[in-house]
Amino acid sequence: MIKSASSSLSMHEAACSKSHSQAHRDCPTQLAIFPLPIFLLPSGITRLRIFEPRYLTMISTSSDGRGFVIATCDKGTEAQLPKWGARVQVVDFHTDNGVLVIDVQAVHLVSLGDTKRQNDGLLIADVQYLDHWATLEKPAAGGCSLEIQAHQHPSEQMNALVHVLKKIVSQHSLLSNVYQNLYLASPQWVCARFLEILPLSLNEKEKFIEPRALEHIQSFLFTLVLGSEIYN
Repeated sequence: MIKSASSSLSMHEAACSKSHSQAHRDCPTQLAIFPLPIFLLPSGITRLRIFEPRYLTMISTSSDGRGFVIATCDKGTEAQLPKWGARVQVVDFHTDNGVLVIDVQAVHLVSLGDTKRQNDGLLIADVQYLDHWATLEKPAAGGCSLEIQAHQHPSEQMNALVHVLKKIVSQHSLLSNVYQNLYLASPQWVCARFLEILPLSLNEKEKFIEPRALEHIQSFLFTLVLGSEIYN
């Protein structure tokens, strides 16, 4: 049974947000794998339609906060799993003409190790947790900022990126539906969302997942997004 969205920040997630070392001890080391052509970074949210029996079972058993891994594959098949994925948790759900629709949020990047297949066909993998520049601490209560905070002194270029991202979200109903809060005061959050939604190949996006790649992705976005008339 799937719990309500309000219970999605479970004990597992609370434990995992304490610190990297604590998270590595307390978070599950084996997780179900869902191969999809979706690129997701920590704090990113996406909407999925679930209809295969093995994945319906996966959602039910992961609703205690364990979550599962979206393994980013170009064609969303198990033929060639990547070496990494995003551990996600369900944050909202509903049904559409009898089909389960869930919103999931990435909480960690993980590397994928040995895999085994259950009787129902679901893949389970050993995982190790990875550091990443997009990892955010949980905001304090009421800390969901819709504007850049003055004390952070953002550059004009970052302010421009924020303006463009707000415009994109407001013009796309799916994005505005899943992102009820925009953490625009965080350059990491802004850059991660751009990297997810830009029409780049998976190989191009993977260049920016290294822990110290934030400066690189900022420079890339300043050139690509702000230099394109499409986004002006």
